[in-house]
Amino acid sequence: EDPDKKDSGVDWKLLGKTTGTVVFLMGIKNLPKIVENLVKNGKDLKTPVALIRWGTTNRQQTLEGRIDDIVEKVRSSKFQPPAIIVIGKVAALREKLKWVEKRPLFGKNVVVTRSRGQASELTQALQELGANIIELPVIKVVEPDSYKKLDESIDRQVSDEYYDWLVFTSANGVTYFANRIKQKELDIRVFKGTKIAAVGSSTAAVLEKLGVRVDLVPKEYKAEGLIEAMPDTKGLKVLMPRAKVAREILPEELIKAGAQVDVVDAYQTIADPEGKKRINELEDKIDFVTFTSSSTVKNFISALGEKRDDILKTAKIAVIGPITAKTAEKEGLKVDAIADPHTIDGLMKAVIEVSEKIQN
Repeated sequence: EDPDKKDSGVDWKLLGKTTGTVVFLMGIKNLPKIVENLVKNGKDLKTPVALIRWGTTNRQQTLEGRIDDIVEKVRSSKFQPPAIIVIGKVAALREKLKWVEKRPLFGKNVVVTRSRGQASELTQALQELGANIIELPVIKVVEPDSYKKLDESIDRQVSDEYYDWLVFTSANGVTYFANRIKQKELDIRVFKGTKIAAVGSSTAAVLEKLGVRVDLVPKEYKAEGLIEAMPDTKGLKVLMPRAKVAREILPEELIKAGAQVDVVDAYQTIADPEGKKRINELEDKIDFVTFTSSSTVKNFISALGEKRDDILKTAKIAVIGPITAKTAEKEGLKVDAIADPHTIDGLMKAVIEVSEKIQN
């Protein structure tokens, strides 16, 4: 209600005498007038008051006080609208009821650098833990420049049941490989006699959703783990659909062990200009930056440019695994958390652990 309005429609006498809870919506600017009228009509000066801004969201802000000091607290803290005003004994129960603020990442600003198509799982999980998510997609996952080598490998398998092992090192590799088979009006049955290996539980999960049984998932979710886990590959033929740019250690070690390895481009990652645009608009203090691959690290650092030091000065760095950690360190970043296991769940747990250490 307009504080300058001559005839108020509010029954201040009733509100001043009631012992129940009184709630004012959108009344922060009118708070001095509200308090004045309540006191004038008998409200106890020690009555608890709570102001809640953006209630139940990860940006919730709460200011507690009493009738006799809440106006001064708003002024000194520069508490801003929009907010609701809760007056009554219930306002004193905040310590028992503040479930929103008890979440482990409440109020933390966390940057997610994954591509937009893959960010949702990590974003949703972090939000449920109370974090404010800043999505800065610095990479795009797209089709390779050419499917020539992949097509030749698929055709070879169709005609000769050629390959003994089909090795996937990422969920993207599975998705783009399966899409290409479908585009060729085929399905995974052309690899019916081929064993399947997957690096990481996420990669295996994508295969299983396609109805493909995975024969081997190494305990250690990286290429070195698969090298140790694979049986004797001497003389065997291995197909590896993967990113255009990737680590060479796995095919190199398999070749050393006597395997014949065909490495083919199933997809590629490129810089996403949207990420740089959002970085230029960034104003919030950053608490954490999460990286799920070496390409996200490289493209994020490139996109930061001259703003690197300012944006990262308060940020803790969390990565999904040791390979990504090495890339981050090469780029001059101090890695504060490495996921264990090297999964999205592991990454979240690592962020929580660092956050709790800071708070303690």
